[in-house]
Amino acid sequence: MKKIVAIISFVSFFLLSISSPKVAARSYDIDNYDVLVEIQEDGSAFFTERITYYFDGEFNGVLFNLDYASHPSPTDISVTVEGEGQAGELFRQATSQEPGTYELINEADFLRFTVYKPISDDEMTVVYAYRIPEMVTNYNDTAQFNRRVIGSAWDDVLSDVDVRIELPMPVEPGELKAWGHGDATGEVTLQDNQVVLLEVGRNPENTFVEANVVFPTYVTWNNPNKVAEDRLEQIIGTEEKLERDEIESRRNILIGGTLLGLFGPLVALLTLVWMQRKNKKSNPDPYDEPEYVYQLPAPLAPAVMNKAIFGQRPNPDTVTATLLDLVRRGYLKMDEIELENGFDYLISKTKESDTDLSDQEWHLLKWFLDTAGDGESVTLGEVEAIEADTKLGEAFYKEHLAWEKAVLKEAKTYEKRYQAPHAKAASIWVILSLIANIALLILLLTQLRWLLFLLGLTGLLLAIYGVVYYVMHPALTPEGDRAMKDWRAFKRMLTDVGTFSMADVGSVEMWDTYVVYAAAMGIADEVLDQMAIQYPNDTLYEDSYFYPYYYRNPAYLYGVREPISRGIVSSTPQSDSSSGSGGGFSGGSSGGSGGGSGGGAF
Repeated sequence: MKKIVAIISFVSFFLLSISSPKVAARSYDIDNYDVLVEIQEDGSAFFTERITYYFDGEFNGVLFNLDYASHPSPTDISVTVEGEGQAGELFRQATSQEPGTYELINEADFLRFTVYKPISDDEMTVVYAYRIPEMVTNYNDTAQFNRRVIGSAWDDVLSDVDVRIELPMPVEPGELKAWGHGDATGEVTLQDNQVVLLEVGRNPENTFVEANVVFPTYVTWNNPNKVAEDRLEQIIGTEEKLERDEIESRRNILIGGTLLGLFGPLVALLTLVWMQRKNKKSNPDPYDEPEYVYQLPAPLAPAVMNKAIFGQRPNPDTVTATLLDLVRRGYLKMDEIELENGFDYLISKTKESDTDLSDQEWHLLKWFLDTAGDGESVTLGEVEAIEADTKLGEAFYKEHLAWEKAVLKEAKTYEKRYQAPHAKAASIWVILSLIANIALLILLLTQLRWLLFLLGLTGLLLAIYGVVYYVMHPALTPEGDRAMKDWRAFKRMLTDVGTFSMADVGSVEMWDTYVVYAAAMGIADEVLDQMAIQYPNDTLYEDSYFYPYYYRNPAYLYGVREPISRGIVSSTPQSDSSSGSGGGFSGGSSGGSGGGSGGGAF
């Protein structure tokens, strides 16, 4: 289970590191964006843009930039602000930056609005009204309104976008045609041969919404903006081509998405089948795991066992277990020192290192006695306070790494014997399969097609099953399979130690040895508690090494582990851490003006 969590955590961190949104102290959403365009007989258009914000946190107002390039400067400008359930307040133009005013700057074909309205954790609707002259172009055979009614300079997602374009009079059936453009999926409908509606449920950031509307020239008979050429056939031809291109693009996306959607499950399935076959070849007759193992499965050092069997890197638990083992074996002794505000432990050398010590055990003695201590002894208080001396802390960290390296080197010899040749490749393929299927599912979700989503979800579920299979059926040799299952049963026995008679299993001395391994696994307190319950006090006094320590001070293990942990953490450098003929709504553009419009809040 820990390996499953570790792999999924790694993948989650990987995906978040690719694109992780910044957490801000304040934020806002645009919940509704309505645009009313009233086309006039002189070819101008009155725009009324209603933008509804919901603010989380404190803000001073909002910004709006109106792109009117290729048209005369807007006129009849007004700004109105509406609160939730409140009547609109007409703001006045000023440069005072006072609440209830707006500042307007006209530069480089842009009208830049700054609306001053302090607000906190509330909803507000800002209504911008303006007229743009010569918005319509009258050709010989048609009149055209072509504009990006929502510009691409919005850095925010715009929800519930509704655009209503009204002609000053109805036309004959079939004479009003309209198309919409943008990256979002929207709908274009016609009403009463006079109104065009564009509806977009969710418009992504930096995405325009464009309307291209054609109608008879008699509607804008007084329009001075005239071009003496026929244009209707060209406009319709361009729109038909855009529609064909959109259909082809969607078809290609569907085909490509289907292929990608099939690729994910296929990779996950092939990875799973490959692992099963390789596991069968490397370990054709798996060992039946017993419920409990009562004898030490193998004479592995605690830290080495934890890495070779359970895949856990050296940690404060295994440091503590190794120290206790060296004390138990007579290389060290541990004396309790009473302090004014508690207690400490003095660890002293009792005999010199010999050939019975492994390389990692020798390194640990050097790490604690020679580096943190005076060569003969050290207190855990000195270990805990190692960061007080920068130079000493650096040396302590260096020896810590040397001990870890020795543990990993020793564990490697067992891992080579225990792991099947395909073990490393299996872990790589499992992770790649999971990453690929998560990425594919996210990609396919953008296509809004249930079939692609289903394919992506299938691939992800197969990949997750592959992770579970990899953890539950690791790539092991027969020797490794037996070792892993015996050690798991041994750990299970230590965890369930209160369910059977300890005396029937072995002597106090044997349980003292088991306590060392239980310490490496983080369950030593349970074993010692049961020893105190199940064995007579005089037996523990005579035979248990831990009697002078744990049974006199139940906080003994905590008092040993925590100073070691704090010393390791404090010495580790911070950088080291592991409707009608309304036309369609398509992508592309028909060349409408107003593409740079946008806004925000401050």
